[in-house]
Amino acid sequence: MLATVPFLFGMMFSDMGHGLMLLSIAFFFNLGTIFYLMAFMSIYCGFIYNEFFGMKVVLWDHLGVINGEWGVA
Repeated sequence: MLATVPFLFGMMFSDMGHGLMLLSIAFFFNLGTIFYLMAFMSIYCGFIYNEFFGMKVVLWDHLGVINGEWGVA
């Protein structure tokens, strides 16, 4: 359960911004390990899906060239 719940939560709640908020709340209130893992998986899947607070983040166009423009998801 400790391995599957954070992974599925990260797939469902995949957003870098919300994952950072969850990580800061888990750190501030000293919540359990599962909340840290859920926040990390949310940040990781948000990076994979290129989302930050619901907005599409274009980090690279082609071959790893950093562009840094914002768009609508």
